[in-house]
This record gives sequence, C-alpha cells and structure tokens, in this order.
Amino acid sequence: MSDSSDLLKPFFYEQSINGKVYRIYTVNSIGLLNLTSNEALCDVIKIIDIVKKGDINTLILLLSDKNWRTQIIGVVGSFAVGVKDKVISKMWDLFAQSSWISPHIAASLFRRNVQSGKSI
Repeated sequence: MSDSSDLLKPFFYEQSINGKVYRIYTVNSIGLLNLTSNEALCDVIKIIDIVKKGDINTLILLLSDKNWRTQIIGVVGSFAVGVKDKVISKMWDLFAQSSWISPHIAASLFRRNVQSGKSI
C-alpha cells in the first residue's frame, strides 16, 4: 500500500498469495448493502467512528478507490462528516460511473441533500 492508503488500513489489509496481492476486508461490505445483520450495524459504527477520528482525506480515498467494497465503506462513512461539498462532489463523481452500487449512492446523495436543505 502507498503512504496515502495507510489511512485505509482500518478497513482492509493486503496479503500476497502466490505472488498475487489480495485485499482482505475487515468490514463486511456485502452486509453494508442491506444492514440487516448485527455484524453490519457494528461495521457501520466502526466506520463512522474511524472516519470521525480521521480527516476528510480518508473519506475521499475510500470514495476514490476502484473497488466497490471500498466505495461502499466510503458512502457509509460520508454520514459521519455532515454535508461537505468535497465529499458530495466525490459521491456524484462515483454515481456518474454507473456502478452496481449506484442505487445506494443515489439514496445516500438524496439523504445528504435532504440534510442540507437542498434539492437534487
């Protein structure tokens, strides 16, 4: 991992197996999509706690990653920082990429706009 991605270590680590590097997530990304398990709710608390203690760059790195698992962690973490233009802009960029998690991003953006009093 690069120095900037050291900020992401609470969410995953990388392990080399037979010469190929894999990400091992410490957060259940699938669980974040429906939030029906206790594990998922614990992961939400963990994400929000880490993002609150860090800076906005951690969140931007999560949202900028190419992996949907890391992106959904960033979307959940966005609720920890309030309505920040830089984060909202990054989420719109992510939404425009048309990922299969786009419905989750859209719902989060809608919620962010309701919190800010803005309309989409």
